[in-house]
Amino acid sequence: MKIIELNEKNRSLYASYFTDESRLSGQASRIVFPQDVDSLCAFVKESYAQDIPLVVQGARTGLCGGAVPKDPASCVIALENLTGHGEIQKDGQGALIEVQCGLSLGELHKYIARSGYRFAPDPSEDSATVGGLFANQAKGMNAATAGTVSRYVEGLSFLLYDGTLLHIARSECTVTETGFTLPDGKTFEVPFVPSDPRFPFLPHAGEDLIDLLAGSEGAYGIAVDFTLRLLPADPSVWGIWFFFPDGEDVFRCAELIRGFAGETPRVRSLDFLSGSALHTADSARSVLESLNGIPDLPDGSESALYLELAGTSDEALEETLMLLADELELHGFDLDNTWVATDLQGVERFHAFRHAVPEQLNARLDTLRQKEPALHRASVDLACEPSSCAAHMEALVNRTGGLPVSSAVYGHVLDGRIHVDLLPETKEDLLHCEAFFRGLSMNPFLRAGAENGIGKLKRDLLRLSLTEEEYKLFCAVKGFFDPQGLWNPGSFIPD
Repeated sequence: MKIIELNEKNRSLYASYFTDESRLSGQASRIVFPQDVDSLCAFVKESYAQDIPLVVQGARTGLCGGAVPKDPASCVIALENLTGHGEIQKDGQGALIEVQCGLSLGELHKYIARSGYRFAPDPSEDSATVGGLFANQAKGMNAATAGTVSRYVEGLSFLLYDGTLLHIARSECTVTETGFTLPDGKTFEVPFVPSDPRFPFLPHAGEDLIDLLAGSEGAYGIAVDFTLRLLPADPSVWGIWFFFPDGEDVFRCAELIRGFAGETPRVRSLDFLSGSALHTADSARSVLESLNGIPDLPDGSESALYLELAGTSDEALEETLMLLADELELHGFDLDNTWVATDLQGVERFHAFRHAVPEQLNARLDTLRQKEPALHRASVDLACEPSSCAAHMEALVNRTGGLPVSSAVYGHVLDGRIHVDLLPETKEDLLHCEAFFRGLSMNPFLRAGAENGIGKLKRDLLRLSLTEEEYKLFCAVKGFFDPQGLWNPGSFIPD
């Protein structure tokens, strides 16, 4: 195992390990790079016995500071060398593959590309690791139909604070109304508290233990390797962008498509981009090679919807799209302003265009930080009932339009997930952003922090979003898995 003792001479060489995509920064006393699981287990056991705070890192693509070491005495565990994977093993439901936590999503996709199978979740950040996706219970654009990452985890090895490595198979351990029991016999007992299922790190009666561990961001331990479920690849996938001029009712159109999606399994995702989000993505075409071949935006475009269809053939998808077009035209929508991709390369290019929104916002933030280094990412992820998602999106576009900072509103209509990104230029702006997010957290119809992690940036919002009973339940579970509070200190729970 490679161990780096940090000092004034070498600290600058490892500066990238003190931050993540949140643009928060911190310090640590040591960085370790495990080469295998056995050495990692031994190191964790020894470090925990010495009361050393441990911060777990994957690819540091997180947006909330979960991988940032805030305690100067902490040790960073960088899992970037645990990138192994096994062969694809077919079974009656598709196929399985064994992977280590440090394998990137892009490398996984590359390996299985010609196998006839797919990893169904589609988080847009290909450089994120499988372990990071699990730790944040990642969702992609197609989560309404595919579900979350943990749904495709059939088994895992989970490292506890004392160096114990638990091997957990799906359906082996289930949460009940009185708690749960780990495979090694340790039992967590607590009176059942009904909690919001949009917070994956809280126990819910009937839940698989694997799903409870998902979304815990290293607060409970480290998932070091996985057995992943692969599904047969979709023979045909189409992507369609609809563009709307100022004043045209994009939200009514979104509702019409959402209703249509309930009638056919071939609609797998529907994303909304506000005008500011759309033009942010468009500004990336000159700097991102992945956007080569993207057409120019139709004149007057001020918002957009991205629809993705998947099915057994191009003919079936064409029929679906024609039926949808007839429905939209019946309600007065002009479909001339559209982009359509009917091949995988084109769909991937459309995904890159959508992912350019957070990428470009971070690039702008980096420019602003040259003048004001204290700035960090200001964003919140909100969950709502899908039936009211378009209405909430419309209200948020109007509310953010009145703020003294640039904003972008975008998200997933089919399953009620909304992203709000603000771009502060000064420390005073940052305070305005935080106050705005606190206000959103008090809305009983929106739950803040239900996606993309909690980390250090959203921990106060989480506290506002949880009921007192839910918060006490989380603290009890955290205490069970981390008795001394040394796993990723400063994340989830305010200092």
